[in-house]
Amino acid sequence: MTGSPDVGDFFFKPFYGARYVYHTYEGGDQTQDLIDGWLGVSWKIGDFSFSSMYFRRWADGSSPLAWDRYADNENFYQTVSFPLPFGASWEKWTFSVTAAYDNISQEIASMYYSVNYNKHCTTWHLWISDNKAGDEIKAGLFFYINAYPDIKIGIQSETNSEATKKSF
Repeated sequence: MTGSPDVGDFFFKPFYGARYVYHTYEGGDQTQDLIDGWLGVSWKIGDFSFSSMYFRRWADGSSPLAWDRYADNENFYQTVSFPLPFGASWEKWTFSVTAAYDNISQEIASMYYSVNYNKHCTTWHLWISDNKAGDEIKAGLFFYINAYPDIKIGIQSETNSEATKKSF
């Protein structure tokens, strides 16, 4: 469930969402219940776009797989995006940075940097993610048709790889 209530021409645009996920594993001995909820607001000042979001996850249960074990999570996200001043008039370059603050450990959890190149009906998305808590840096490059942003073609670095951690 997600939403964005219509507030007319108000300066701030609120948004919210929630989801429930149930995981069961082979044998049925272990299960996980996850409830996620988020609430945020976005706004613009000139060419700069901002978004602030509070995210909360309640996790119950366990997984036999270490990479699939969820825990309670409470983060605050702040994103700033702005256009880059180059390219032709039909091209759009945008830089974004997102910081995630972990309210439980009271430290910056991650930083996410991205550059988007939008030309006509296609977008190239280059990103770097620095997970401070896991001491992990990942990167990727994706291409997609703007009419189908959920269908992406691209590459990204391996997750939880020693080579990835040391290569940046």
